[in-house]
Amino acid sequence: MKIEKVVKSFQKRVDHLRTNCPPGEQSKLLYNEVLKTYFEEAMNARQDGKLLGWASMTAPVELLRAMGVVPFKPEQYVIQNLASGEGLEYIEMGAGYGFNRESCSTHVALVGLAKQGLMPVPDFAYHSANPCDSGITLWDVLSHIYQCPSFFLDYPYHHDAEAVSYLKGELEDLVQFMEERVHRPMDPERLNQTVKTCHEVSHLTIDFQELRKAVPCPVGGRHALNLGITQNASGMPQTVEFVRAFYQETAEKARRGEGAIPQERHRILWLGGMPYYDYRLIDWMEEEFGAVIVADGLNIWPHEKVLLDPSDPLGTLARIMVYS
Repeated sequence: MKIEKVVKSFQKRVDHLRTNCPPGEQSKLLYNEVLKTYFEEAMNARQDGKLLGWASMTAPVELLRAMGVVPFKPEQYVIQNLASGEGLEYIEMGAGYGFNRESCSTHVALVGLAKQGLMPVPDFAYHSANPCDSGITLWDVLSHIYQCPSFFLDYPYHHDAEAVSYLKGELEDLVQFMEERVHRPMDPERLNQTVKTCHEVSHLTIDFQELRKAVPCPVGGRHALNLGITQNASGMPQTVEFVRAFYQETAEKARRGEGAIPQERHRILWLGGMPYYDYRLIDWMEEEFGAVIVADGLNIWPHEKVLLDPSDPLGTLARIMVYS
């Protein structure tokens, strides 16, 4: 699916929800508006005279936005295509190019899509340490396909002051890497505003995950995945609006003792990625067995709210990344 088709699809959803959004579910409209804007910006980056930076699934995009670079996460784009039932043929194409078929299917398909020229062309690629071994290799391959410069953010796996200091140094290197390509220095005011937005989203996200502890759980596993939007669109004011509305709606359900399904019988801890190719499996678990996913591999690590320090925005961002 070309990105133009994706934008049109989200525009249709937005138009429908503006007149048909159910009461108390404003977050549905905001969610689709954020994604429409996100894909629209990526589609129009070149004609708008902006650089397009591809970022890996776990690479934070706040600094790209602060620099005026349009971020695009191709792994999420591929997952969305596979979830809609399209793009399975690109797995074959990626394998045919030589990317190991035993790797993550998302990564294999992404190589196929890249070879077919179906995504907006990056000005640079930016990736971070990834739980998937194939995710590290993937970005070397993508940089080769597009003949673009790349930056690797070494993301520490431990959670302490040393990790924060190390990660802050990595973020400083990323800023320098982008400044050399944008040909201007980072705007301190814009950086502070972007980090402030990220800080608020991180606090709301932690509060939201706490709500999932309620019995019955006020949000289903599939619906909770909407928070994944913060991986793509963090740093956007619209993203804060969505996360705030999503939290408030879920908090109200928890206050009323309203569960995601009529009768909750089992509470599931889901490790690893979700079945992105077919979310109906989650619906089936809820409907057939009363089984609700109350925590998943994207959010079960310990969360800690950190203080916002306007005098040290990169340090604040590093602390959010390490502890939140």
